[in-house]
Amino acid sequence: MLNQEAKIYAIPGWGFQASVFNMLNNENFHIDGLDYIHLSQLTLTEIAQNLSASLAEQSVLLGWSFGGLLAIKISALFPKKVKKLILLDSQPRLLASLNWTGIDQITSKNFEKALQQGFKKQMNWFIRLVCYPNRSPAIRQVLKQHLFQESIQQELTSLLSLLFDADLRDEYRNLDSDVLHIISEQDMVIPQNRIQLTALNPRINTRTFPGTEHAGFLTNRVAYIDAIKGFLNAN
Repeated sequence: MLNQEAKIYAIPGWGFQASVFNMLNNENFHIDGLDYIHLSQLTLTEIAQNLSASLAEQSVLLGWSFGGLLAIKISALFPKKVKKLILLDSQPRLLASLNWTGIDQITSKNFEKALQQGFKKQMNWFIRLVCYPNRSPAIRQVLKQHLFQESIQQELTSLLSLLFDADLRDEYRNLDSDVLHIISEQDMVIPQNRIQLTALNPRINTRTFPGTEHAGFLTNRVAYIDAIKGFLNAN
């Protein structure tokens, strides 16, 4: 049963500070953000190990996009620390491969190249992609406020390599935690296939939100909060 002001540890997507989750705070639960940019020179496993030190036993852990990869890794390495896992627009392998829906590999290489050629221009394009099809200037402005700046371009580039190399499908298949996997139907950053996820792990609880984008937790805030509250209340 959900306790008043329950704590959720939350890991942001690539490029964003954990403060992006502030809008999810409400009278039922509080978000405790976990930033990882200072760990960019480590491996995915090492970053997960470092972040896990902040978690209490039997915690609720949320991961958005790349943060979902880290959340899956933490849950696999430290199953006693993660009682419930919430994944927002993420999956155990972000890149597409044979019989696996995800980010096109050519698109990923072009993104890395464009980031090196013009950081600010490419990050502005990325913000538009995260928001699409929502064209609200207000939502774009919120995301920009929590976006890391050009001064840490090297750190972000290093993290991109981890993001595109990671394949945690075995870890996802064997998760012991209760899992809520939220999928935005019109996510243009990470195309997701609900069937492939449930085939990998039939125990997960998937929710698909029609008409929402990669930043659906901002544009469809109330519905996301309700879904999370319901998941936390479930035995």
